[in-house]
Amino acid sequence: MTTEVKPTYEQLKVLAMTALTDGNDTEFLKISGQMRSFKAEIAKAEAEKLKKESEAMAGDRAKLAEKLLTRIVNQMKNLPTELGALKATGFTFYLPSEDSITPRVRLSVPTLKAKTARSGGGSTGKSKGEYGLTLDEIYQKFKTAEDEAKMSEAIAKDEAIRLEKGKSNSVNQYNVKLAVKKNAIALGNLKPVS
Repeated sequence: MTTEVKPTYEQLKVLAMTALTDGNDTEFLKISGQMRSFKAEIAKAEAEKLKKESEAMAGDRAKLAEKLLTRIVNQMKNLPTELGALKATGFTFYLPSEDSITPRVRLSVPTLKAKTARSGGGSTGKSKGEYGLTLDEIYQKFKTAEDEAKMSEAIAKDEAIRLEKGKSNSVNQYNVKLAVKKNAIALGNLKPVS
């Protein structure tokens, strides 16, 4: 009994180029299929790596967040009043990056939109209309380290489905965002705008 050794991704690329230059379309398509399954494994391994990395840092991130909160509260006692006066619900601090060499702060201000009558199917913009934030904005605002790890896994799953079926897919990412939204509502952190 012999066991078949699975070729590496690099070996598959060489085989695919050979089949392509030889004009062997059947062999090229077969090898392309093997390459797609290999890419799914790579995406899954990368997602697992990101998940483990995120889980390993979760405790340190929580400690840093607590430390920052304590500093902000102790050094900026008037901050809640100042934010409230501008109808801001919080702020996001951005570290220096490639785009900006100086730190930045962006205030979080809920946007109120008039409700419009709808008829017909679809739920496009339901979160924005009801809570003043899109589903993506809700995810960004209320996500935890655990949610980020789940999102990394969801991205890998969606990519694997895309590679397998050849069409775009984001159902797993949507489910993670929806779970964050439901959790924020359950905790009382997300309330309807009207």
